Parts: sequence; C-alpha cells; structure tokens
Amino acid sequence: MKEHVIHIDWSGPYTRRKMERFKNKEDIGIYQVYGKHQVYGDDVLLYIGAARGQAFFQSIKAEGWNYERSTGKGTFFCLGRLRVDEAASPSHIDREILLAEKLLVFAHMPVYNSCRIMMVPDKRLRYLHVQNWGQYASMMPEVSGARWVSAYDAAHGSGEPSYDSH
Repeated sequence: MKEHVIHIDWSGPYTRRKMERFKNKEDIGIYQVYGKHQVYGDDVLLYIGAARGQAFFQSIKAEGWNYERSTGKGTFFCLGRLRVDEAASPSHIDREILLAEKLLVFAHMPVYNSCRIMMVPDKRLRYLHVQNWGQYASMMPEVSGARWVSAYDAAHGSGEPSYDSH
C-alpha cells in the first residue's frame, strides 16, 4: 500500500482569550493544549484534540479547556490546519483530521489523552505519515505510522492490518 502523507501547518501559541477569534467554519483541524501538570511540570503537552464539524474555539470550549479543565494562567494552545486541496470534500477533510489526530495522540502520548493511548493502534495508520510545519511546539516534526504500528505489532504479535471499511 502507498504511503499517505498529511501536512499540518501549526500556529500559536495562543492564550484562552485569543482562542475566541477562531470560531469560523474554516477554523478546523488539530489542536494541542499545553499547561502545568502536577507531575510533569510547566508547559507540558497535556492534550491533542480535533476540531471537526465545529471551529477550534467551540471544540476547545466543549472539551472544557477554556474554564473547567484549565490548569491556570499558563494554559496555551497551538492550532494545526491541514494542507488539503481546495476541491477536497468536507468528508475527506474530516477523515484526514481524524487519522492525523489518532496518529499524533498515539505517538506523543499526552497525559489527558490516556484512554486513547491505551487502545491498540489503528492498523490503517501503518501507511500514514504526518509532517508538522510551523509552530508545532513540542511535537515531533514528523511521525510515521509504520514506526508506531510496527512497534506495537512486534510487542504484541499482531499481523497485517485489515482495510475493511468501518
């Protein structure tokens, strides 16, 4: 199977207050939340989320990062927009966001994404490659699904992925 590359252009960091300007329909993609953690310290990658079907501001607010789950005045956000063809359908863009989020969460293991990290990696990520551009903060500049899925397979004796639609 051919490698699939997703390019993400990152911007930020943004404070909670500055996030309010990202509420237009084109303000979608992946976001990172940084802040203080009682074990890992200050300015730690706490969470990776996806703004699909709603803008960054609404997604982050729905997750509770603006208020309830905020870790103090040091909380900040980085926003990633996928480079896609202008003719790409909304469903194609939504699928790309979902795939990129899954791989980035599995590779970076943010502390508040723990339930997703414990899941078996999606075998469809094996041929996915994410390249991060711009202000990607503490993320790796490139993440290969082959590396992460193969490492899991080696540790757990899994076979080749099934590409049946789900």
